[in-house]
Amino acid sequence: MNTVVRLTSALAASVLSVTLLQATPAHAADPSLTLTPGNDKFVGGSRLVLDGHVGTSGRRALVVQRHAGRAGDAWVDVPGSAGHTNSDGSFSVTTRAGAMWGVRYRVKAGKHTSPAVLTHARTQDVILTQTSPGVVGRDLTFLADTVGRAYTGYRDLPSVVLTGRRMTLQRRVSPTVWEDVETTTSDTYGLASFTTRHRAAGDVYRVRLERWTAHGDDLGRTASFPHQVTAKAGRVKDGSFPHRQGAVATSAVAAGLVQGVPTATASSDGGRRHAWSTYGWGRDPRFRYEWEYGQSLSSPPSLGSRSKGTWTESSTGTGRVTLRNGGMLFASDGYGSAPNGAHGTTSATLKGAADRFGRWEVRGVTTQNSRTGRKYAMRYELVPVAQASRACGTSSIVLGESRGPGSPLTFGVRGPKGTKWGRTLRSLPSGANSVAVQVTRKHLTWFLNGKPVGTVRAKAALPKGPMTLRLTFVGAGNKTMDSAKGQVDWARSYSLKHGKRPTSKVRLKKGAAFGGC
Repeated sequence: MNTVVRLTSALAASVLSVTLLQATPAHAADPSLTLTPGNDKFVGGSRLVLDGHVGTSGRRALVVQRHAGRAGDAWVDVPGSAGHTNSDGSFSVTTRAGAMWGVRYRVKAGKHTSPAVLTHARTQDVILTQTSPGVVGRDLTFLADTVGRAYTGYRDLPSVVLTGRRMTLQRRVSPTVWEDVETTTSDTYGLASFTTRHRAAGDVYRVRLERWTAHGDDLGRTASFPHQVTAKAGRVKDGSFPHRQGAVATSAVAAGLVQGVPTATASSDGGRRHAWSTYGWGRDPRFRYEWEYGQSLSSPPSLGSRSKGTWTESSTGTGRVTLRNGGMLFASDGYGSAPNGAHGTTSATLKGAADRFGRWEVRGVTTQNSRTGRKYAMRYELVPVAQASRACGTSSIVLGESRGPGSPLTFGVRGPKGTKWGRTLRSLPSGANSVAVQVTRKHLTWFLNGKPVGTVRAKAALPKGPMTLRLTFVGAGNKTMDSAKGQVDWARSYSLKHGKRPTSKVRLKKGAAFGGC
């Protein structure tokens, strides 16, 4: 009897052991995420491969998400990044890299997510240096550097090497027209040289990187700062060409004069509100330009019914317009490109997306690099399509003009017959600000960070035809200016179909300064 009891107990223990074993779930892999290429090895528009695990088994729909890391930001889905996990919960998905510094990525599958990875995108840029004396009638040589190894003061440099990227040397014919002079490709160190004949004193050159689509990347065009030919060649900067020092020195190369405008940083708006979201305008976007994936100025908007609009640039001096760090960057000079001082006006005009009535909103920030001397101002305005090429003297609706935080903000309108209405606010808040205007058949109303700040009801102020957006970094002709930059985070337009149409109790003063010229 005792033996039977012992056998029964052993059997029970065995059954219990098997039961517990069956009830214990299989151990799932830990959540993980790896990006290829690695951090600091890609630019906006590069192909990113995300490999990892969501921490549980089962096939699930997934999407890549990103977080910009600014106040008020949230995790958002990356367009075109949908896929599925494998049955064991692992995944491998591709997406385009964002151009912003400090973006985090993760993969989300239902309620499960991978860990987040913080990234530091490099910028795509090109530094043009004159490498021979500028003598009219003789050969003139240049070196183009697409990496910027010596510019360690810029947090998004050095950039990555893209061997074989096509680039074009151009000579300025007018503020809006550049003549192609010579085309070549970058070598295994990201360098290229050009030779042309120096035509005339005062000639200005630049080099433009062409679109790059190799290896699954999609990088838009970008151009160097304009360079006015000088009598002397540039000098070599230590560290610019570590693997070709001897060969490069024979050309008297070198990007590497005094650093100019520092790298643009992601704008922080302190969680401020915007008119489009405050008043429910967003259901019918005409365009939303956000420049987050290494696009060209000529690229279409991220979203909107006006999908064929493109931006054209103009520069009368040392400045340029580029797309950098997920925004449109206006800079007076940089990388020592203006040894005699910054000057001139730079602008970007939207073509192919004009309207007579609607809403327009722009967010950005202007940064001055000195407290002395002449200051650049940033102006956001609507101008008649037929007169968009005229810098001054035309009717315009100025969303806002300012020299940056702490400086006055002026806005208003000059009607088709020249009558002006305007208002000036004493001081623009710190950080990035959004300015907007709503143009209806009965009134024009301006907004600052989502709050109405002025209204005009006079019919003489209303536009007579379609208006287009123009963004201008305003200089003072050929007078020397302090170095500065203006970062535009986004530019958007919405129809009048949806949302509220608020007005302000403040009426703009007739005859007052309105911000235009």
